[in-house]
Amino acid sequence: MIKHIVVGLDGSTCGAAAEQLAIQLAAKLGACARGVHILDAAFLQGAFVSDISGAMGFEPFLRLQAQVEQSLQELGNLLKDRFTNFCEQAGVKHRFVLLHGGVVEKLCEEAQTADLLVLGQKGVGAPQHPQFLGPNTGRLLRRCPVPVLIVPEHGSLPQKPLAAFDGSPKAFRALHLAGEICGALAVPLKVVTLGTDEAAASSLLERAASFLEPFAVKASFSWERGEAVEQVLLSMLDPAEHDFLFMGAHGHSRVIETVLGSTTEYVTRRSPVPVLCATRA
Repeated sequence: MIKHIVVGLDGSTCGAAAEQLAIQLAAKLGACARGVHILDAAFLQGAFVSDISGAMGFEPFLRLQAQVEQSLQELGNLLKDRFTNFCEQAGVKHRFVLLHGGVVEKLCEEAQTADLLVLGQKGVGAPQHPQFLGPNTGRLLRRCPVPVLIVPEHGSLPQKPLAAFDGSPKAFRALHLAGEICGALAVPLKVVTLGTDEAAASSLLERAASFLEPFAVKASFSWERGEAVEQVLLSMLDPAEHDFLFMGAHGHSRVIETVLGSTTEYVTRRSPVPVLCATRA
């Protein structure tokens, strides 16, 4: 069962939605919430800042760097106050961590002592790059040692959740999470398998039904025909129909994903509802 939830806080709109959902889940599951904000070393050491230093000269650059660091520290303090206030209102045990370093590396370190990592779908640059998954979020989907919950601008606790099942080890892990969370929230779960072979789909759904038997969750099962799995799955995600998705992350080899991308990133980048990805089997 999920008892320790880490949520990444960056001041973005999606980050704020992730914060709210993480706290709501913690309240329902009796879990502890840990807010993490990272003063990104890459921002201060990147090419943009280096260009500024070259244009301004060394001494003015040092003053600017100090001002930027102070602004980032002030943002961290504001995020801490807001997170603390929300947790106290919800009656959730909590703590806030302010770290310096690389975002992906530090969040992976924090996740090692957690059961779930919650992130915003897009970061502070989303208005300029709406078609992209946040770069840190995309990397964390591949590297995080615990399941990752990706939250869009509008997300809430599941009422009509969907679980995508393909029989892979990570899909079973996602189904396990779905059984636990839906059972705890007392909401029904729909399990879907996608493809063109009805006999294979029927076999997969039988395995899913057998797996969910020990869980206190009311489940239904269906097969959706289609070759473009990503598009078929995405078409099912509508807050009015299915407001939450459980799925396994990255089913192909790293080489194939590098060249072609993956169902995981295609769906999480475009999903209008929260997506919980099982990153480890």
